[in-house]
Amino acid sequence: MSEKRTFLFLQGPPGPLFRRLASAMAERGVTVHRINISGGDDRDWPDPTVRFRGRFSDWPAFFDRFVREHQATDLMLFGDCRPYHVSAHAIAQQRNVRTHVLEEGYIRPHWMTLEPEGVNARSTLSRDRKWFLREAKRLPPEPELPPVTASFGRRARDSYWYYHSVFVGRLRYPHYRSHRQAPIIMEGLGWLWKLSRDRGRARKTRQVLAILEEKPFFVFPLQLSGDYQIRTHSLFPDMQSAATYVAESFAANAPRDVHLVLKSHPLDSSFFNWHRFVRRLEQRLGLNGRLHMVDGGDLDELARRARGLVCVNST
Repeated sequence: MSEKRTFLFLQGPPGPLFRRLASAMAERGVTVHRINISGGDDRDWPDPTVRFRGRFSDWPAFFDRFVREHQATDLMLFGDCRPYHVSAHAIAQQRNVRTHVLEEGYIRPHWMTLEPEGVNARSTLSRDRKWFLREAKRLPPEPELPPVTASFGRRARDSYWYYHSVFVGRLRYPHYRSHRQAPIIMEGLGWLWKLSRDRGRARKTRQVLAILEEKPFFVFPLQLSGDYQIRTHSLFPDMQSAATYVAESFAANAPRDVHLVLKSHPLDSSFFNWHRFVRRLEQRLGLNGRLHMVDGGDLDELARRARGLVCVNST
C-alpha cells in the first residue's frame, strides 16, 4: 500500500500557481493544507484555510504544532530564504517532513525550478560540472509544452494585487513581516518613476551601444540588491559593492582597449542613480570612456557580442 501523503503549502509566487497545484493534487487524492500569513496570501488562496496572525516569535511553535496535529508528510514553499520559510524548513527537517522548494527558474523563461530541500546555494545538486554534462546526455528530448503566460504584464498584475492585499490586510495580520526590504509603496513609486523615464533610458542605451559597435567588451548583468542571491548567498551586501569589486578588478587587469558594461536588472525599480554611480567609479579608477551603464536593451544580444559575462551566482 502506497504512503498517504499530506502536503502543507506556505507562501507561493504572487498569483494562482500554488492554489492550482494544490487543487490538482487534491483531485488525485492527496491531502492538502495551507497556512496563510498575510492579506496577499488570502487573495491568492481564498479557499478555507488556517491563518497565522501572531508575532513572528510565535511562528515556530505554531508551525510545529500544526505539522504534528495534521501529520504533514511534505512541505511546499516558494523560496527557501524568507524568514517564515527558514524556520518552517528547519522544523520540517526535525519532524522528518520532506520539503519541496520552488524558485524562479534557473533557465528562463517558461521554467520554474523545483528541488528537494533547497535551491540555489542550498541545492542538493552536484557541484561537479562533469556531472551535469553526463546527466544531460541521459535526458529525453525536451517536451513540446504550451508556454507559461509569464509576460511582464501578467507578473506585474499578480504582484500588484498581491502586495495591495498585503497592505490593506494589515488589520487582519498586524504582525506580518515581509521578506522584502523596501516598502511596497516605495517600489510602486519607483516603477512610476522608471516608466516616466523610458524614452531617456532608451536614448542613453542606444548611445552606449553605438560606442561599443566596434569595441571588445565584457558584460556585468546586475542583480537586485534585495535578492537573497545577494543578501544571503554572495560575498556582497548589495550590488553597488559587487559593481565596485568587479570594476576595480577590471581596472587592474583588463587590456586597455577593452570596455566593461554594467547592464541594469529589468525589475530594478529603486531610486538609486546607477548612471551617476558609474560615472564616479569611472573617474576614480581612471577608466575614462571604458566603463558604461546600460538601462535597457537586449541582454542576449549583448552576451553574444561580448568577450565574456561576469556573474554573481544566479544572474
